Amino acid sequence: METVVFQDNDEDLLLDNQETVDKILKFFITRFVKNPGQHLLELGSTGTGKTNFLYWLIDLFKEYAPREALVWFDIGKAQYNQYTGESGNEILTLLYYFGAVRIITLTGCDVKIISEQDYDIEYIHVDNPQMIWKYCKPDRLNIVSIDPFILDDVTHASVLAVIFERLVWLANRGWIHRPLAVIYDEIHNVCPSQGHGIYEDRKASAIQKKTNNQFKKNLQKLRSTGIRFISTTHQWTQLYKPVRLSFEWLVPRRRTLFANDAPDLARFNPRWKKMKTHQAYIVIPEGDHLGPFRCLHYKIPNNLGSVEYDGIYNEKKIET
Repeated sequence: METVVFQDNDEDLLLDNQETVDKILKFFITRFVKNPGQHLLELGSTGTGKTNFLYWLIDLFKEYAPREALVWFDIGKAQYNQYTGESGNEILTLLYYFGAVRIITLTGCDVKIISEQDYDIEYIHVDNPQMIWKYCKPDRLNIVSIDPFILDDVTHASVLAVIFERLVWLANRGWIHRPLAVIYDEIHNVCPSQGHGIYEDRKASAIQKKTNNQFKKNLQKLRSTGIRFISTTHQWTQLYKPVRLSFEWLVPRRRTLFANDAPDLARFNPRWKKMKTHQAYIVIPEGDHLGPFRCLHYKIPNNLGSVEYDGIYNEKKIET
């Protein structure tokens, strides 16, 4: 399994100073990876390698925080790299690089892996989405596959809010494994800002606002329970403002644009804009930023197989 580090010829940047990169990595591991309960948001337009950064985080957790349970929310996302021509599915990439996984999905729904590879997969079906957390343990990478089976945007947002409400409830009672890291790609699809979500009528708008506020409350409560939330978004302003301000750590990628609610970062918008695709910065809780540094690229071999999603969850069964 090969991880490729992109090369760079810009001698005026810190990228070729290995000592500096090592210091950044050591700082990040000590302050973030080994310190549960902190939230991180990665920003950048499509194609800037945000998912690869999430893969790298899994590697760091497995090496430096092996007791932390890792939960990856599968959004049914196909992968395509416009620069390398590689294509695949996130579940297959996770299986290839990280070994044993546990796929947790809903009763009546199935995630089918079609491959000649000998993957180590444990399947769990739950009747209620709120039951997923009891199965999330550190012995395997936990893949929660709910999103691909719920077609209605309003219901989807409401279900995610309830799921994380239950997470807080269980954590406060010590009924789930901790520390725990939840990784959810493209969180703006759950907590969008005005104009970016499901605000087409009064009812949908009211449900979306309720969901946004529930999610904000849940994120704030998770900090004290040893549970962290890691996510991505395309742009700062696509995400509901109180939610985006709940993240202590930020990772700007190419074309990131901060707004006036983050003035100390917005003044560096020209810097984020001109980054190369494989570069990233790390913004620490104090507001300073470290970098740039090269991000790893996890190659997608052509023979991993395919993923099929079978079934549509009966949304009437969901208790909100």
